Amino acid sequence: MEPEKTGKFIFRGGDLRWLLEKIKRLVDDLEQAMTVLPHVEEDGSSECHFADELYAKKEELEKQVKDAVQRMQDYDADLAREDRRLRTNQTQIQADGSRLQLPETQDCYGKAESQTEKQCRELAQDRDAIAVVMSRALGVLQVSQRRKMPGREPRERFPVAVPRPGPAGSQSAGPGPEPLGKDLGGLLEMGPLGRAPGQK
Repeated sequence: MEPEKTGKFIFRGGDLRWLLEKIKRLVDDLEQAMTVLPHVEEDGSSECHFADELYAKKEELEKQVKDAVQRMQDYDADLAREDRRLRTNQTQIQADGSRLQLPETQDCYGKAESQTEKQCRELAQDRDAIAVVMSRALGVLQVSQRRKMPGREPRERFPVAVPRPGPAGSQSAGPGPEPLGKDLGGLLEMGPLGRAPGQK
């Protein structure tokens, strides 16, 4: 009944929720970046001197969200495989337990079945959490991919903070998004989600 030893680190439970919160903030940053994109003519010209920088920032965030979506899809596939493995174990436990006669042995098998069912429920909760974040990320990506700079790719000449809405809906220049993509990239390089070795 031991989990398959794959050598992968898999975010689960609270660790997974923490990672998904970081991805949600990254999606928020992309959505915010789209709200400040200026009008650009078909020939690529704009009255906004920062048009290239704002579009380039949006493209950078879009790429980071795409990477995060791909990683979430990989995580979900890993969790689906683990769920199938647990269900197979559960079926075997039930089949073996039905042939037992001794009460103490039946009790052991009953506990094993309950533990497996608990693990399946936790897996379902983790997959649901991934599905919620992934659904929103895909929706924001779909909008972002339609908001391209007309005529050409943006040419970022120097960095610019992405303006954020101020009080009463006014546009005020504030600090740009935190570099979540870089931070997230380092985390995601750890591989598919699960428990750290030795973690209960």
